[in-house]
Amino acid sequence: MKRSLVILWLIGIGMCSCLWSPPVRAEIIDKIVAILDEELILLSELRECISKPVVKVVANLDGSVNIEQDALRYMIERRLLLREVQYLAFPDEKDLVKSLATQYIINRYHHKDAPAFAAKVQTQGVADAELAQELTLYLKGIDYIRRKSRFNADIDNPEVVLNLFQKWVEDLRARAKIQTTF
Repeated sequence: MKRSLVILWLIGIGMCSCLWSPPVRAEIIDKIVAILDEELILLSELRECISKPVVKVVANLDGSVNIEQDALRYMIERRLLLREVQYLAFPDEKDLVKSLATQYIINRYHHKDAPAFAAKVQTQGVADAELAQELTLYLKGIDYIRRKSRFNADIDNPEVVLNLFQKWVEDLRARAKIQTTF
């Protein structure tokens, strides 16, 4: 009897405290903007990416109407490349591969406007080392494509290499399961 009174008393106190406590509100800490296969891309990551001057220049975000969507497209492409080339060595033919990677970026994000890209790099004060670091995945990817295709394609022709690389990136994108909230 005494035990059941104690249990009832505890239940009563618990119910009263629930009724008198202020309502709990959920606070949104971050937002998922995309899911790449099973990897989440958060809004905070996207905003951090957008805040980098080198990313603004490379992904051509300054003139963009939909900055977040364009930055997300760039982030997804980089993550796909990272998965494929992260363990590859840095290319031996640095100058050739760097010029091809730069041309790919110009074709993909700057609509083949090389002078405008060069001007943006200079205007934004992006150092060569910073640009080279941002392009590392592209350098490794292009070098990988050149090595992979050396027996069945003219890898000395820049247009051939760029087309092969672009097709490879599109294949990576097609194989990935990408969901975005934009």
